[in-house]
Amino acid sequence: MTTISMRVLEEALALVAEHVRQTVGDSVYIEHDYFWSVPADELYNIDQPPGDLTLGQLSECLQQIESLVNEPDDVIAYHMVWLGELLKAVGHKVVG
Repeated sequence: MTTISMRVLEEALALVAEHVRQTVGDSVYIEHDYFWSVPADELYNIDQPPGDLTLGQLSECLQQIESLVNEPDDVIAYHMVWLGELLKAVGHKVVG
């Protein structure tokens, strides 16, 4: 098991976001919109390969995050998942 500190995540996100901003600027263009997604109930079951991949959409994730910024009282924990997908896309783009 792993315990994740929200404070550490916040600090790390701020540091990495500033690094990316200094490296590529205030925006990152992602050529792709759709991505493969492993359902949550299969994602951490490493005893067998995932059976059903689903499709995710970066533009939908971005829309959810932008809505959150405009309506912060509407926050739900799943915003972390949408944010994570966007962070992965930016990380893959900037590294690759």
